[in-house]
Amino acid sequence: MAGIVSAELLSFLDVWNMIEQPMTFLKTKSLWPLSLFLPQIGLEDAGVGFAAAFAMLVPALLLFLAGQEYLEQGITAAALKG
Repeated sequence: MAGIVSAELLSFLDVWNMIEQPMTFLKTKSLWPLSLFLPQIGLEDAGVGFAAAFAMLVPALLLFLAGQEYLEQGITAAALKG
């Protein structure tokens, strides 16, 4: 169970922070995820940039904290089998 949960957690974190795939497949900017707009925010909009970065961080951080025990168990089990 720990291996499956840890694989799902790492997969979510990978997909949540994607930049290249949405940029390749989504041609209209109205469909872009927040991860594509973050690099375009300049110093004049620093407040918006911090708020957007925080909005991107919160779901990933909560999911990581909720699955941290499973992640550690999955990594430990994989290391002991090798």
